[in-house]
Amino acid sequence: GSFGAPRLGVVGAAIATVIARYIEAIYLILHTHRREKTFIFAQGLYKSLYLPGAVVKKILLTGTPLMLNELFWSIGTTMISQSYSTRGLTVVAATNIAGTVWNLFCVIMFAMGNAVSIIIGQQLGAGEIEEAKRTDNKLLFFTVVLHIGVGALIAITAPFIPLIYNTTPEVQRLTTELLLVAGAALPIQAFAHVTYFTIRSGGKTFITFLFDCVFTWLIPLPIAFFCSRYTALSIIGIYALVQFADIIKVIIGSILLLGVTKGIEAVTKKLMPLLFLLLLLLCGYSLTLPGAGLALSFLFAPEWHKITPAVVLTAMGLAFFKLSIGMGCMMTYGSYFRDDQHIPLTTVRVMCADLFVSMLAGIAIFPAVFAF
Repeated sequence: GSFGAPRLGVVGAAIATVIARYIEAIYLILHTHRREKTFIFAQGLYKSLYLPGAVVKKILLTGTPLMLNELFWSIGTTMISQSYSTRGLTVVAATNIAGTVWNLFCVIMFAMGNAVSIIIGQQLGAGEIEEAKRTDNKLLFFTVVLHIGVGALIAITAPFIPLIYNTTPEVQRLTTELLLVAGAALPIQAFAHVTYFTIRSGGKTFITFLFDCVFTWLIPLPIAFFCSRYTALSIIGIYALVQFADIIKVIIGSILLLGVTKGIEAVTKKLMPLLFLLLLLLCGYSLTLPGAGLALSFLFAPEWHKITPAVVLTAMGLAFFKLSIGMGCMMTYGSYFRDDQHIPLTTVRVMCADLFVSMLAGIAIFPAVFAF
């Protein structure tokens, strides 16, 4: 304690943080109301509490994904930290220090995200679509280049920063190694961060929910959970896998920014033939397994007496499930059809391709099931 105040330790830090937030809120409120000509939204703010139903609906549709994203993303990152903690108190201390330092160095990244959201949002709101694309490309490039420098600065200072903390040499050493990994991954995370705010500035809040929250729960969290509990991988290795998992987010974000034609369509044209080739290789391997003949007989030889109402219902459920996915794809990609596109012929092609790929999948799977 200083100036006669009692020594409160961590509790005092928490109280100071809350007080700082109240002071910040009071300052913002006073600053806003003293300049109502600048902040037009504050004019007549308290005259009525009435909100039209259409406005409430729009707020809920736009804001709910953002609120859920922040909630579940926070829970996900907390669970990642908890997974780290299973490796001992030394790891807990080191990750806490590394996280604090990372937040300090990432102030620029957070600011760039807000800047992108404001600048791109204004240009999109003004209908300047092409200008927004050019501006976003420049900001993305600038952010990545800037954070290559920031990452290098983290790496340079990593051996010295832990020394200011009153902790053990082991914690200091581990913190240094964590900071080196964090510095190396920072440009990747900066790109992903700015991409998130670019998508968000366009009002695609549900996409940002998938891009941020769902990604955290599907990729980094399972990596941290399983590697920390079921492998002998060091904490540095686990931490590196979690940090560099954002490479996947960068790839997804790049495709989203390029759009349907230059992004999803272009990538699909390259990856789908590769996927088909892998499927053919799996089929060839499966056919060499013992019991492949029995598997193919089981798969293709009809047994009409086993077709019962329950089997029909199961088949219909699968068919309707595929139709529901197909409807979503149809509404999305149908808007990009050319006027000269022959829809019935395209439908037949898709149907035949789907049937053929399903049969190949069966040939790849069932012999392996019978063999193992």
